[in-house]
Amino acid sequence: MRKPSGLKQWFPAAVGMLAKRIPIRTVALDGVQWCEVDFPVDLQQARQLVSSW
Repeated sequence: MRKPSGLKQWFPAAVGMLAKRIPIRTVALDGVQWCEVDFPVDLQQARQLVSSW
């Protein structure tokens, strides 16, 4: 995101760049409420989800 080209890359590209510099791990989300936000409609759904927290 520090470079203009970063605005044209997908999230996995950022993870790949980070993985070259620091250890990357996964975390299980079983039983945890979450959502992915890629589009404006996703943001609306995320807001509905977190309003119950």
